[in-house]
Amino acid sequence: YAPVTPAGAVELIKAYGVDVAGKHVLVVGRSPIVGSPVSRMLRDMGAAVTVGHRGLSTDALKNLVGSADIVVTCAGDPSAVHADWLSDGCEVVNIGTTFCEDKDSLLSDVEGDIAAKAKRYSPVPGGVGPLSNPILFRNVA
Repeated sequence: YAPVTPAGAVELIKAYGVDVAGKHVLVVGRSPIVGSPVSRMLRDMGAAVTVGHRGLSTDALKNLVGSADIVVTCAGDPSAVHADWLSDGCEVVNIGTTFCEDKDSLLSDVEGDIAAKAKRYSPVPGGVGPLSNPILFRNVA
């Protein structure tokens, strides 16, 4: 079975009719739990997947974000991506969250006004996360 969070992200992509085949998909994050599995799943769907991570310079990551048709964030690093880096009309699947005690809230991997650049995006919180439970039930049923 696929890990629940990557499977939830793919289900969300499918539910909205986003065709990833032949598209440049940037996955920001490479963890064995989310980033690596979602990269593999998207590659298996025909996407041209690039993986961005903490080892890249800010300029390199900014260039990758700006060239992507679809950006999947799963770094768990607040403000890893800035919304103004996004290409106009891209799709954003925003998975990564970090709890901030000072603000008593979850912070996204994307800082700024995603809606100003993206055609569609999943919010944090409330986007991919709620899909985890039904995917888990599907995996164990």
